[in-house]
Amino acid sequence: MPNSLTVSRFGLFISRDDDRLVEPLAGDSLVQAFRSQAAALAQRLYGSLAGSVPAVEIVASTNPSSARSGTHEKARFDTLIAKLPRIEETITFASVPWIISRRITLTSSALQSSSGRSKLWLSIHGMPQKPNRSQSGARATAFLAWVNQNELHLLSELRAAFVESLRAVPKTAASGLKFRDGSVRLNFTDDDTKPVAHLVDAIHYDHIELNQLRTTSDEELRKGLETVDHFASHAFADHKLKPKKFSVLNTTYGMQAVVCRLEGAPRYSSLLSGVARHMGDGGGYQDELDKLDAERPLSLDQIRSRSAALHISAGLASAEALRLERRVRTQAGHTSPAFAS
Repeated sequence: MPNSLTVSRFGLFISRDDDRLVEPLAGDSLVQAFRSQAAALAQRLYGSLAGSVPAVEIVASTNPSSARSGTHEKARFDTLIAKLPRIEETITFASVPWIISRRITLTSSALQSSSGRSKLWLSIHGMPQKPNRSQSGARATAFLAWVNQNELHLLSELRAAFVESLRAVPKTAASGLKFRDGSVRLNFTDDDTKPVAHLVDAIHYDHIELNQLRTTSDEELRKGLETVDHFASHAFADHKLKPKKFSVLNTTYGMQAVVCRLEGAPRYSSLLSGVARHMGDGGGYQDELDKLDAERPLSLDQIRSRSAALHISAGLASAEALRLERRVRTQAGHTSPAFAS
């Protein structure tokens, strides 16, 4: 589709060195403190923008396994999630103007227990203002190049804002909190072309291994692999990465993606890259639908609602964070029934 989205997500983790938490927060005290922290984080990051900072959204999240484990019988929720306002701006790079959207979310886990790990996510979404189907792959990598160039600055700014936001939290709950090793990054883009669809079928249905894909004589299949390889090669700014594994992820919402897990990135415990699509796209009436979209340019919100890359990367981000948390808890001997494999 000519209107495609490219997404980069960064996940940082916060916990404390000392297992002793003098005053864990719960109930109304937790809600009040976390709301104050989220507001301070938004003010620190967006206070220089013109106009007032929009309200921060606070939602409660419950782990379905908590009721079975009996560890949270009296709790109204397992953790709180703060969703900071989504900020949009227009930036030109590679001679193409892009609509760039940034959003930050934060969980309250580390304020609630001594072994809790709060997750701080920065999600950056990009869409070229003038869609062009024939150059979608090149433009997606141009977006990643821009993100890579600004990665260190954006994450440094985010860390500093979080540290400052802890002033809004009672000292006994904020004491000892620090950023941990083991951050996550995911890069995904939309691509509903036939070569990618052919690659999905070859991996998922025909179970063709990566080494076979690289030596195939099927031209369509080679084009699909080149698309995924080219995008993955821009996943990180200053290190040569090798794909560890290719797999296909199918969702119940009719979306699928070729997912590549990369190894060798010095700053990330998990680095994933992927090309996502809607099942059934790439043929039939798709060309006509693309023409209609080109005639009536869609807004960023409309593109976001249709983007397979956006939805799949969000699910994978949560899964990777949980996987790393399980590993840390196991290594520290803190595994509980709620986090058992």
